[in-house]
Amino acid sequence: MRVYYLDDETELCDIFLEMLSRTGHELEAFSVVDEFVDRCCSQRPDLVFIDFRLPTTTGERVASMIHPDIPKVLMTGELSVDCGHLFAQVIAKPFKLKQLVELVNSYSDKSN
Repeated sequence: MRVYYLDDETELCDIFLEMLSRTGHELEAFSVVDEFVDRCCSQRPDLVFIDFRLPTTTGERVASMIHPDIPKVLMTGELSVDCGHLFAQVIAKPFKLKQLVELVNSYSDKSN
């Protein structure tokens, strides 16, 4: 399964990759919106995680730029954000390893 993560904080990208490296899935993390959107178009992922607050846009706008059939998970510290129509799930920051692994595995089970 191909899983992408978008966050402008490169440290969080590194943590995401490290935390999920043992799942056996193909992982990529992006800190630049255009690179993320381009990759989603050229190598369609099975699941994406998108940060809400980005320097030049929001996760909601980014989610609307990629194929609507790609499952999207919003990562945010702003729990009052309401854009559930674009996201399958919202995960609060700081996130927990167990929560992410379980979520990725649940999507992996669905795709098999």
